[in-house]
Amino acid sequence: MKVTVLTDNIAGDKLLCEWGLSLYIEHQDHKILLDFGMTDVFAKNAALLGIDLGAVDTAVLSHAHLDHSDGMPYFFAQNDKAPLYMQDTAKLKYYGINMNGFGYGGIKPGLLEEFQDRIRYVSEDTEILPDVWLIRHNQAYMKDVNLDEKLLIQEGDHYIRDTFKHEQSLVIELPRGLVIFNSCSHGGPLNILQEVRDALPGRPVIGYMGGLHIYDWTEDRIVELGETFREAGVERICTGHCTGPDAFRTLNTVMGNGLELSRTGLVWEIE
Repeated sequence: MKVTVLTDNIAGDKLLCEWGLSLYIEHQDHKILLDFGMTDVFAKNAALLGIDLGAVDTAVLSHAHLDHSDGMPYFFAQNDKAPLYMQDTAKLKYYGINMNGFGYGGIKPGLLEEFQDRIRYVSEDTEILPDVWLIRHNQAYMKDVNLDEKLLIQEGDHYIRDTFKHEQSLVIELPRGLVIFNSCSHGGPLNILQEVRDALPGRPVIGYMGGLHIYDWTEDRIVELGETFREAGVERICTGHCTGPDAFRTLNTVMGNGLELSRTGLVWEIE
């Protein structure tokens, strides 16, 4: 399996970058696009890298935040056939609080209606291609997640903390085991690891790619995360986006050569 990072926070040589993520995955005879970033940056980088977005046969949205979904129209402008899979709860309204104050942070209004013929909503663990699954969050695990008080869902006239029911993992089975793609890991990387192991029992998890959202974790907690990954048999992790540079350096002390920093243009191959 070969993965090309079309956009991430760090730029590659002569490529653009932005706060967001988009991954182009080649597996067997399939070409899969995971997420679209915030703008058309992923599409511009794809052109520079010689990647034909029109040849993508399957698209997946990891979760409903704008830094992963706002580039969607640029994909559909170049691709007239690939279905786009997302959790049905991605249709809800998501908000956030940042340095600029309170604002909308979900899928741009009107996009889901505009491209409704291309969208496939899922509400349970689903095999979308041979050996390719979408694994939703198991809410039994989510009770232990320290939900971010700055990320919210609108329910009527009220706002509640986001429970990340709209987040899902893309999981691909290789001959030696499973590789997890979770773009932000809002549900907690260890919860996600356990969800996948429970959903697809008897198959080792050998790789994990995406943001880990651990930028505000303590060093001890990050070290524990790395040790748990290693004990679980996860050989390789490729991460960037919302992981955080300090967190990456701490995790590197545990994972060593098993950890790689994601950046625009990176090609990550795993067998």
